[in-house]
Amino acid sequence: QQQRKQQQQSRHIRPTAVFSYDWRRPLPELCTALHEFCEETFPNQPVQIIAHSMGGLMSFDAMRKYPEKYAPGAVVVGVPFETGIQYLQDLHKGYFTELDRCRQFTPEKQFTMSSHWGFFPITKDRLEDRFVDVTARCNEVEEIDFEFEADVSGIGKKGQFQPKPVVGDNAYFDFYDAEEWERLNIGVFGPEYDDLLTDEQRQDYKKHMQIQMNAAKMWRQTVFGEGIDNEEEYNAELFLPPFVACATDAIPTVNQILRRNRKSSSQNTVTRKGRSRANPYEYDYVSGRSVPGDGRIDFDKAFPPGFVSHKVVALDSAHAKQMCWEESGGDWGGGFDEGVG
Repeated sequence: QQQRKQQQQSRHIRPTAVFSYDWRRPLPELCTALHEFCEETFPNQPVQIIAHSMGGLMSFDAMRKYPEKYAPGAVVVGVPFETGIQYLQDLHKGYFTELDRCRQFTPEKQFTMSSHWGFFPITKDRLEDRFVDVTARCNEVEEIDFEFEADVSGIGKKGQFQPKPVVGDNAYFDFYDAEEWERLNIGVFGPEYDDLLTDEQRQDYKKHMQIQMNAAKMWRQTVFGEGIDNEEEYNAELFLPPFVACATDAIPTVNQILRRNRKSSSQNTVTRKGRSRANPYEYDYVSGRSVPGDGRIDFDKAFPPGFVSHKVVALDSAHAKQMCWEESGGDWGGGFDEGVG
């Protein structure tokens, strides 16, 4: 592996530059910043882009708007092109790091950020069966064919492939309407935050969210043509430079979230707003359908829309390792070959 790495690097003689960005900022703003960076760094020169995760979305935007500038094409890795449901866990429960002891990305912080609102489906059809309510099934007398694991984090946890979906009622809501997040007690709008946030602070959250949601929805409609009546016609004349999409298909990736009503308890105390401190809903992030992916993004959702001609490269590594060299548990040798070879 070390010899291969040295050989690969010896072939690399082109000038390079790294675009650093703050992923908390709005996605449309980041896309503009990427293109401006490329123009300033390589004026009057074509640019090839190599990008990971959200960087791939930014790259796609730039290539769609300025194909001449990016004529050499792009190699993207682990990109959430198709919307899903996985990020609902990050926003409602929070993201744990450092051996589950450091809860850095809590809902009150995540709800102030902007780029991730574009990860959700615009229409019910795009959600498919990835978010289902199983309250009725859990209340049935007969035994159910799954075990509901309430509010257990699935981020960074290795599971098993489970291609069969859990059957339930489609729980779709308008992900781009802040009022809906409040109605469903998600994240900062849950009773868990009644005694931590004032009513004024929650209103500020809603105002900020709606601005960012509107921008994210418009971005997906503009860049991918999602949710518009003439989607096929909108993308019919699109031309993109050569496009290579790398994605992992070796790691079980849960792509279905379950929800049920929490059973009432007489032992619960109430918040300053007179609500039970327990959220009225319980979520299961680990028991739903599990498909091939990188632990965060489904393999079949990691490619650009069908109207874009692209090459597919399958990887084996987890999402966070995809751009690392093989000796560090990654797959970057393959991506490097695609970009430089």
